Amino acid sequence: MKQEEYFGFDAVENLEGVVKGYSEVLLVTGKGSYEGCGAREEIEGQIENLTRFCGFGVNPKVEDVERGCKNYGDYGLVIAVGGGSVIDMGKSISTLARQDGEARDYVTGKRGIDRSKNIPFVAIPTTAGSGSEATHFAVVYVNGVKHSLADDSMLPDVSIVDPNFLRSLGGYQRACTSFDALSQGIESCWSRNSIGESRRDSLDSVKHIVESIERYVQGDNSDIVLENMARGSNLAGQAINVAKTTGAHALSYGFTQFEIFPGQGIPHGHGVALTLPEFFRFNIDGVNNRWIRLLGMVGGYEGLIGLRRSVGLESISELIEKDVFDEDDLVRIVDNVNVDRSGNNPRDVSKDDLMKIVGL
Repeated sequence: MKQEEYFGFDAVENLEGVVKGYSEVLLVTGKGSYEGCGAREEIEGQIENLTRFCGFGVNPKVEDVERGCKNYGDYGLVIAVGGGSVIDMGKSISTLARQDGEARDYVTGKRGIDRSKNIPFVAIPTTAGSGSEATHFAVVYVNGVKHSLADDSMLPDVSIVDPNFLRSLGGYQRACTSFDALSQGIESCWSRNSIGESRRDSLDSVKHIVESIERYVQGDNSDIVLENMARGSNLAGQAINVAKTTGAHALSYGFTQFEIFPGQGIPHGHGVALTLPEFFRFNIDGVNNRWIRLLGMVGGYEGLIGLRRSVGLESISELIEKDVFDEDDLVRIVDNVNVDRSGNNPRDVSKDDLMKIVGL
């Protein structure tokens, strides 16, 4: 499937032409971020008949997807404006709302998707992180277990990447989302599923992100920094759309269940950052000279440790000291790693390897 893509400052102005001809439009958004990033003013000035759905949290639950499918299946177009969770929710509703079966049966793989029933979908990211606007899969949780709803038809029909929407994010959110994008770029590069084109996207994404991530996290809203981060995130999404992610992402989901602040779990990007340096050392440093260019870009294990520290993301040992989790929790995280996702890793990873990677 070929996607129609608009990229650049003020790219959102193309939305009016995209929605022309649709009488009823469902708008999937975050709660506060939609207004905070300036998207509401830009989008609602171009579209008249909008219904907004924002009653869900980070890491979409199947119950929220089911509610969206039940209430909005008659709409002619779905637009998602937000970060990865918002876009994944939009993908799920646009794909499943008109299917014959229950949403959870498709999420859990019991039924296959009838592509003829998909609702047209537009993705507009407001973070430089997930790259979900460029992928054909969505994360949905069923009874606390992460599932990946995937089908080639789930690639958004249209993506609109406007770096202007990155201006309002706070420092910690910038650090988490950008480390997620960086990890996607790195992991898709060394993934067993990578091919020549996806590796070019991977390396290009890492180049853009490394060039600007520290300035971005410090609050630099210059055009070059915002454009680099938006482009890097989008390219990383294109790369994982082909190659998928590997060990660091497989481990990251277990960390998100623990609260780093009252009422807030560890964000996915921070969870990835906890083990990305260790996976880099395990996979590449002194082992695989094939990725010498990637090594040079990020400085290997020490370079990633320094970058994580520079953008203010705490390590596993630091979070243990703060009683966010303990060593017994780490054992449980390792025991519940997604085997399929870690199977993309360039080196086979045993349970003992994972224990060493988390510091046990």
